[in-house]
Amino acid sequence: MNHYTDNLIVGQGLAGTTLAWILLEAGQSVVLVDRGESATASRISAGLVTPWTGRRMTQSDDYEKYWYAAVRFYRSIENRLKQRLFTERPMVRVFVNRSEESTFQERRASPAGGSLKSWSGKLQSNRRLYTGCIMQPAGRLDVQRYLQTSVDYFSARGQWFQLDLEIPDGLLLMSDHIEAPKLGLTAKRIIFCQGVTENPWFEGIPNNASRGDIINVQLDDYVMQDVVHHSVWLVPEPDGSVTAGSTYDWNFVDKAPTAEGRRQILKSMSRFIDGNIRVNRHTAAVRPTMKDYCPVIGRHAVHNPLHIFNGLGSRGVLTAPRLAQQLVEFLTGEREKLSPRITPQRLLSERSKEPLTQVAQTRIARVVRHGDVVIDGTAGNGFDTCFLSAQVGPTGLVYGFDIQQQAIQTTEKRLEAANRTNVKLLLFSHAEINQHVPTSVTAAMFNLGYLPRGDHSIVTQAESTIAALEQTLRLLKPGGIITVLAYRGHEGGLEEAETLERWLQKQSNCLVERIDSHQSKSTSPILFILVKRSL
Repeated sequence: MNHYTDNLIVGQGLAGTTLAWILLEAGQSVVLVDRGESATASRISAGLVTPWTGRRMTQSDDYEKYWYAAVRFYRSIENRLKQRLFTERPMVRVFVNRSEESTFQERRASPAGGSLKSWSGKLQSNRRLYTGCIMQPAGRLDVQRYLQTSVDYFSARGQWFQLDLEIPDGLLLMSDHIEAPKLGLTAKRIIFCQGVTENPWFEGIPNNASRGDIINVQLDDYVMQDVVHHSVWLVPEPDGSVTAGSTYDWNFVDKAPTAEGRRQILKSMSRFIDGNIRVNRHTAAVRPTMKDYCPVIGRHAVHNPLHIFNGLGSRGVLTAPRLAQQLVEFLTGEREKLSPRITPQRLLSERSKEPLTQVAQTRIARVVRHGDVVIDGTAGNGFDTCFLSAQVGPTGLVYGFDIQQQAIQTTEKRLEAANRTNVKLLLFSHAEINQHVPTSVTAAMFNLGYLPRGDHSIVTQAESTIAALEQTLRLLKPGGIITVLAYRGHEGGLEEAETLERWLQKQSNCLVERIDSHQSKSTSPILFILVKRSL
C-alpha cells in the first residue's frame, strides 16, 4: 500500500529545501527526493546576498522586501536546527579607477543609495591602499551547511530519499494525484526543483543556463575579513584561504571546470591583488538561469498535480524564501494566482527554426506510447501516418482519414514498404471521425490545405476541420495532444487559419499553443498544439 504525502519535491538544492521548510510551516506534509549530485549550483554556491550588483552597481526595486523575508526565514531555520547558517555583514566594493568612483557617487545620490558608505583600506598588509564603498544590508548563507543539516532533519523523519525517479517513466500521472512506485508513494502534487536537469513536462526550463567557475586560493598577506567585490568576489574562509568567483559561460559544453574559467578569475583578481595567487581547488556548476531573468514558478498548464519552482539563478539565496512563500500560498488557496511574470505559461509563445512538421512530430512523440490509439485526420502522402504507426507500436492502432483515393493509395504503399499493419485507412472526411473511431484516443494530427503533388483545387475547409476537432477533443484523453498544421499560402488558406484560430481561442478544456515558422509572413504555415486539460 502506498504512503501518502501532500507534496513530493524533486531536487533538494536551495530551491527545493527552502520550499520544503515553508510547506512544513504551512502544515503541509513533504517528501524530498534528490539524485545526490555533488557538483550542482547550490552545492558549490558561495551563498552571497549583495544589494548592489554589476559594473553599473544596480539594485532591484524590491531588494528590501526579499532581504527581510530571507533574514526572517533563515533565522527561523537556525532556531529549528540549532545551527548558525546566515551571517549579516556588510560587504566592500573596491574601486580601481575614477569611473567606478563616479558610479558610486551617482548611486549614493539615488533614493536607494542611503545605505552606501565610503570605505578605504588595504586588502593585503604592506600592499596598496584602496578606496571603495560599503554595501548593506548584505550577508552570506552557509549553503552547504544549510543543505546538509536539512537533509539530516528530513532524513531522520523518513522524508528525504536519494533516488533518481526517471522522469516521466518512473511516475504515474493521474488527474488529481501522482504516484511514485519506486518510493511506494502517492502525492497530491509533485513540485520539480531540479535546476538544470531536463524535465519533459517542463521542457526548456531553464532556457539560458550558465556555467560558473569558482576557485579557492591562498594569497600573500591577505588580511581583509569582509567579502570583497569588484569584477569578481573574494570570500575569506576560516582556514585562511580565499574563495573567488565566479564566471558566466552561456556557451558551455559540460559543467566541468575549465582552464578558461580559471584564467578569467585569476585575470580579474590580478587587477587588485598583489603577489602570488596559489590555487587550492577549482570547481564549477551550471546555474538555472532564464533569458528574461525571472524564475519559473507555478502549476503545469494542463496537468494539475505537476508544479515547478526553478530558474532562481544566481540570486536564489535572496529570493527563494519570498518566492517559495508565494507558491505555498497559491497551493494552499491563500493566494488566488501567481504573477504572470513568473509562471511557466509566459514561455509558451515561440517561433520555431525547425520545420513545423518536425516540431509537430516531436511534440506528439513526447505523449504517445506503444499500445495507444491515435488519429491521422489528413493522411495525405502518409508521412504522419507512418510516424504515428511507429509511435503506437504493434499493439496500438492508427485511424487514418482522407477524402482522396490517391492519398489513401499512396499511404497504403508507404505503410507496406515500412511493414506497418497497425493502421486502419478510411476514405472519409475527418468530419466523420465520431462515426468511425469507437474509443478514446491519445493524439491526433491534422495537416490543412491540399494534397502535395495532388489536385490543388481540393483543400480542407474550416467548417469540416472544426467539426473534426470538436469530435476529436471529445475522444481525447486528459493530457492527450492534437497538432494542427495550417498552410496559409493557397487560396482560402489564410481565411481557414483565421477561422480556426478564433475557434481555438474559445476552447476552455484545452491548452492552445501557437508556433510560427521561422520566416514569419502572412502566408507562412503556423502550427497549433492543443493539449486537453486534466479533469
